[in-house]
Amino acid sequence: MLCILCCQKNPFRIVRVLLQSLIVISVLGFLLKPAFAIVLAYDDFEDYDLGDLEAGNNNAGDGWDDPWSANTAVTNIINPGGALSYQIPGGGLIEGGSRAIEVNGDSNAAFSRDLQAPTSDTVYVGFLFYAALGTSFVQNDFAALWLGEGIFVGAPSIGLKSNLGPNGEDLMGRITGNQEVYGSEMNIGQTYYMVAKISKTG
Repeated sequence: MLCILCCQKNPFRIVRVLLQSLIVISVLGFLLKPAFAIVLAYDDFEDYDLGDLEAGNNNAGDGWDDPWSANTAVTNIINPGGALSYQIPGGGLIEGGSRAIEVNGDSNAAFSRDLQAPTSDTVYVGFLFYAALGTSFVQNDFAALWLGEGIFVGAPSIGLKSNLGPNGEDLMGRITGNQEVYGSEMNIGQTYYMVAKISKTG
């Protein structure tokens, strides 16, 4: 299973999308026993130096098969300056750290990484997601985390697909290209905690 963040936009506009604290959790359930979860993979990006996500600065976290592969023309490890935190309504605070991946430009595979082991169990994916002040989106601008093996069409994804929901919503999840569900519009300068549950039946 490969995790890929794709960012596509129209030329001549600046798009800054930040991703922080990527976590992949598998939930295992057994008949007559309570379900439990294990962390398959995690990376909070705190062990990386600022700058390019490249050799010598791309292999932290846990549960991964290999280092991050990145298009360094559009990605950077940055200090988000405290921009990334999310208050759970009625609950706790999810705080980002001092590092995040910034995507600023077009790329079909801005950065990607293989999980250590595939799973057929229910999987939860979560990350903090933020469009920096000054960012503008037009219809069908796209930035999403994909789960697949090097393919984009037909692979589950979660993230931004600008202004394509029934009422102009931006944040979406989908199983295939024709099975999208939209949640809300994305406000520039607001942090979102994106969570997806992926399960297979039959």
